[in-house]
Amino acid sequence: MNATQTIFTSFTPQQLSDFFRDIVRSELDSYGQRLPRRTTLPDYPTKRQAREFLGVSNTTLNNWAKASPQQPARLVPLKIGGRLRYRREDVLAALQEYRQSTSDQEVTYLDQ
Repeated sequence: MNATQTIFTSFTPQQLSDFFRDIVRSELDSYGQRLPRRTTLPDYPTKRQAREFLGVSNTTLNNWAKASPQQPARLVPLKIGGRLRYRREDVLAALQEYRQSTSDQEVTYLDQ
């Protein structure tokens, strides 16, 4: 038998707001400091290897391969032996550019 204990605590609306704001701020501060899951990358990584290293989705990789009037393509794949590959240097440059672009964005908190 699994016993469950319930504890009730009262918070003012302001205390509850402060509590959640502090948690969200902490998560946002740590988000930019996370390292890629993979620390090594082959010279010509596959799409999956590049995606895992960068910590982005397939959709993001596809979007980064497209140029637009506002921005050139960020990461263009190569076709080697009929398979998509990326240059290691290009993946590392894309990671640097991605980190730079996300750190430049201003975070606005709800209480400001």
